[in-house]
Amino acid sequence: AGIAAVVGATLLGVRLFDAPAGQSSVLAEKAVDPGNQPLSVATLSRAADCIWTRGAARCSLGQDLDKGQMLDLQSGLVQVTFDSGAEIVLRGPSRFRIDGPMRGLLYDGSVTAVVPRQASGFTIRSTHAEVIDLGTEFGFSVAKSGEAQVHVFKGEVISRRLDGRGLANGESLRLTENQAALFPGTLRKATRMAADEARFARTIPPLWNESEVQPLPVMHDLAFWLKADLGVQVDDRRRVIAWQDLAIDDNRTAEDAFQPAEPARPLLVLRALNGLPAVRFDGRSTYLSTTPMATSDDQTIVAVFQYAAVDASAAARDDPNDGAGHILNYNGPPSRYLATTYEPGVLQIGHQIGDAPRLDPTTVSAKAYSGRESDVDVSTGWLTSNPLGYGKPAVAVYVYDNTRNRSSLFINGVRRGDSSARTPVAINSRKVIGKHGIFDQWYFSGDLGQLMIFNAALSQAEVGALSRSLMSDYAISTAAGGAR
Repeated sequence: AGIAAVVGATLLGVRLFDAPAGQSSVLAEKAVDPGNQPLSVATLSRAADCIWTRGAARCSLGQDLDKGQMLDLQSGLVQVTFDSGAEIVLRGPSRFRIDGPMRGLLYDGSVTAVVPRQASGFTIRSTHAEVIDLGTEFGFSVAKSGEAQVHVFKGEVISRRLDGRGLANGESLRLTENQAALFPGTLRKATRMAADEARFARTIPPLWNESEVQPLPVMHDLAFWLKADLGVQVDDRRRVIAWQDLAIDDNRTAEDAFQPAEPARPLLVLRALNGLPAVRFDGRSTYLSTTPMATSDDQTIVAVFQYAAVDASAAARDDPNDGAGHILNYNGPPSRYLATTYEPGVLQIGHQIGDAPRLDPTTVSAKAYSGRESDVDVSTGWLTSNPLGYGKPAVAVYVYDNTRNRSSLFINGVRRGDSSARTPVAINSRKVIGKHGIFDQWYFSGDLGQLMIFNAALSQAEVGALSRSLMSDYAISTAAGGAR
């Protein structure tokens, strides 16, 4: 059925989603070529009323898109997020080829692009023209005749005519906001004109409405926010296909979380955390992975969750999945994971972050993993709480303040320990929710109601205000867990 149809009603910001059967790609284990470079360079991140051209490859929501992947869209809208951070919206009928994390080819149709600073230089080509982004938002359309138009909505681009060999021919045009250029399908000179935003589809509406979002007590430097009662897209078994980032205020860009592989999808439970919705991870095989997102050296991670009891037989076997597992891991590819690299570190939060001694399965640990030296893990900022217990909702906040070389762990608003934070952790990577980011183990067993990432080290007063607000929302009345 493709990714076109939303089947069923909206409930608490949730929509049922008819995805193709047999989808088996797994985001956290991206295929690599012999040179250890990921073959996939982008993700199909959103879609609306999408119908693929008959006979063309059908892509599914959250699917990794490899270099050379063709998107042949008959109608509707498709959003693609490149690993570079660039994002495009393709409107059917259109034919577009993914040429790399910084390149694409539009055969015909129309596309819009939003390109952050780190992806400056992102380029879209047609047969007769190309547009090179300088950090901006623009639209590009190509007619069947080959005539191409570039329209700049914000920022600045360079556009130029191409000859039959794909080489630049004639002068380059520098276009800024509200400017446009028409490139005829021949070698005639390009014509400047005014930009027409109405020609293009710039966004795909999210599943949630901004009016439904109650702002947090702290919103500055918010980079990522998942909330289980808004923006969750599920299949007909209420298994999560996508969990949309609430992109408001400082959180301007959406880095949604996905699971296209049906067996690995966690379950949406409408009454999980003291009667409120949560996404349930089974501790064995279910997890989600975001599109690549940039996070900074100073970080704050907030999780509203509860642990579920784990399989006693697994514990008896000393199974690496016998604990409550990783709630969040920054090591999802593309990442800097190399055995000899110690900076930047990658943040991790959840149970049993590291080796022995084996901890109670309901403790919360957090740290920045830096690498290995002489077959020994090198970490900083490692903190662990006392047991929280099973089925007891809690608010965990981990502050990693590299600027001041201090990390802190708070449980239900109470500071439970401090450590160092000497390793820089700024990284552009996928964030993996519910397991380790690289290894196929340490799955989270429990319910996750909210998850936030701030690109700043929140103050103790801000942590307190945020914790009190979340505890009130989830009827969490007492602090839990002590220092270790």
